[in-house]
Amino acid sequence: MSAKPSYQHYVDQHTARKDFNEQFFNEVRDRDKIMLANVEEEVGRNGAKRLLDVCCSTGILLHHLNNRFPQLDLAGLDLGKDLIETARANPNLAGIDFIVGDLLEMAHDEPFDIVTSNNALMFFDDAEYTRSIERIGAAIKPGGALLACDFFHPFDHDLKIVETNEWAEGEFITYHRSMTTAERVLSENGFVDIEFAPFSMQKDLVAEDPYLSSTSYTLRLDDGERLSMRGIILQPFCHLKARKT
Repeated sequence: MSAKPSYQHYVDQHTARKDFNEQFFNEVRDRDKIMLANVEEEVGRNGAKRLLDVCCSTGILLHHLNNRFPQLDLAGLDLGKDLIETARANPNLAGIDFIVGDLLEMAHDEPFDIVTSNNALMFFDDAEYTRSIERIGAAIKPGGALLACDFFHPFDHDLKIVETNEWAEGEFITYHRSMTTAERVLSENGFVDIEFAPFSMQKDLVAEDPYLSSTSYTLRLDDGERLSMRGIILQPFCHLKARKT
C-alpha cells in the first residue's frame, strides 16, 4: 500500500514546518510533558526496553525521551525522507535508529514494548487510521502499550475538516475522531484498557491576530479550562493509552 493523499499530506505539512518546529527541541511542550510522563509510567510498570515513535518527523519527542530515559533502545519511523535525513544529521539524536518507512506497511522482526504517536493520526483518513492501528498493534509485544496524543473528542460524530488558507499550500485536511470510533478500532485490533485524557493547556496563549488561521491561541472557560484554538477551529488534543493483548 503506497501513501495515499491524506497520509502524504502529513508528510508535506511536517516537511514544510520542520524549521518552525525546531524550537520544540529546546522547549518541551505541555502536551509532550504528558507523553513523557506516560512513558515513565509504562517503563516503571513493565521495565520497557524498546520504544518506537511512529511518524517521528525530525525526532523532537525522541530527543526528549532520550534525555529522560537514556536506558531505552529508541527508534523513529517516518515516511518523509527529508525529515529522517534531518533527524539523522542531528548530533543530539545520535544513537537513535531512524527509519524511512510507511507506517501502513511497517513490519519489525522484534516487537517493541512501547509505540508512541504524537499528533500524526489526525492526518489519516478512516481506512488509513484503521490500517495504522493494525500495524501498530503488530509492532507491540503482548502487554505492551500504545501511547499517543492526537485529535480525539467525546462527541458522537467524526469530522473531516478541509481548510484553505494562506499558509498551507492547497488544502489542509485533518480528521477529528470521536473517542467511540477510536476505541472501536483499537478494540478490533487487540487493544484493551483504553484510556482517553483530554488535554488542557497549562498557560494562556495570546495571538496577536486570532483571525489568522495559522495562529494557535487559547480560549479560557469559566471553570478555568483552556481550549486550544487555531483560527475558528477547536483543536481537541487528547492523550491516549491502550494495552496490546
